[in-house]
Amino acid sequence: MNINDIQSVIIDQMEYTLHSKVEPKRVEIDAKLHRFESKIIKSERMKQYGHLMSVDEICKGLGAEYAWDEQNATLVLKYRGITLELVAGSRTAIVNGQETPLKEYEGVYMQNGELSISPYLLENYFDIEYSLQYATNMWIVTP
Repeated sequence: MNINDIQSVIIDQMEYTLHSKVEPKRVEIDAKLHRFESKIIKSERMKQYGHLMSVDEICKGLGAEYAWDEQNATLVLKYRGITLELVAGSRTAIVNGQETPLKEYEGVYMQNGELSISPYLLENYFDIEYSLQYATNMWIVTP
């Protein structure tokens, strides 16, 4: 990102423009843009590929939509104008109607009775940052 592309900054719910002489104004920040925590889903794959995330918790925190077709083991996740379709065990995804190869560690899983995904999917397809909080055993997700 080029620093000149930044139009304004928000500090303590006040927006300050950078390139014009406009008085600061109070703004209401959408709660879906705030960082949130999500539990870690542990699995046998974690030694090689890391921990998983709860689809339900992540979607609630982001305000994303999802549907799980248990019969076909298919997850459809919609967020920020992107539709991601994953089939459990498949090496490909459908992203906005286009078939896309998945990396070995990406995918959807049913782990301990909970629908789970690799956190890499959030980063790679929705540009969402996350980190692992070891002290609390929680994911910190930043939309």
